[in-house]
Amino acid sequence: MEIQKIEYNPIKEVLNKANLVSCSKEYINFCQAYFGAEPCFIGILQGRKLAAVLPLFRRKEEELIYLETAPKLYTEIFFLKNIDIDFNQVLTFIKRNFKYDILDISLYFTSDKRVKLEEFSHYTDVYITKINEVMNSEEILRKIVKQKCRNQIKYAYKHNLRKEISPDLEKFYHLYLTTMNRLRAKPKPLKYFRQLIKSFGGKLCIIFAKKENQVIGANLFIIQDDYLLLMFNVSDNRYWKYCVNNFLY
Repeated sequence: MEIQKIEYNPIKEVLNKANLVSCSKEYINFCQAYFGAEPCFIGILQGRKLAAVLPLFRRKEEELIYLETAPKLYTEIFFLKNIDIDFNQVLTFIKRNFKYDILDISLYFTSDKRVKLEEFSHYTDVYITKINEVMNSEEILRKIVKQKCRNQIKYAYKHNLRKEISPDLEKFYHLYLTTMNRLRAKPKPLKYFRQLIKSFGGKLCIIFAKKENQVIGANLFIIQDDYLLLMFNVSDNRYWKYCVNNFLY
């Protein structure tokens, strides 16, 4: 296994054939425009041929240099070949070849590939539903969704929740602020979401849950080929009794 820095432009056509949001030209544009982050990808070679790509971005925040796999987002290693990665070797390469104050490696895995992250301060989880060949909502409900969740979804429909797909960012942002205030979390500014829409265009979708014409929940997500990345889930807790979040999912 060999490791080296690789430029984004020579491999962007290959990366954009994948469903990884963090390797897409839209996400690169977003990171550059909003975070001032520049891509500095790592290539993992096998027999002198590129076998995997680890996306990295370098940005500055409050006088600190961040080196991260995807700013404020999870990603995964892009595998071109079946290869076992010695991640400690990758970390050693990063430490020797990059200057940074904070290193943030946030990886998830949709395949059987696993890497062990060592020497990091904490870990978090991300959840993925693999739909595989299932192509319609009835099959998803029957084959993938557990019975308790199925019942909650049916309960939401029974109480006349309705969906609306709309690019209405102002309507979403109002509910987003309400949710962040309830969680006592720092909300992202409106310009963050405006830049998301500018960068991703029609790949960014917002689906609203409504009851009696009142917006009670929303999901903001990005569709990259056959992958859907849920970025934000917000809801009005006064309507949780109607299982609004499972209705949206």
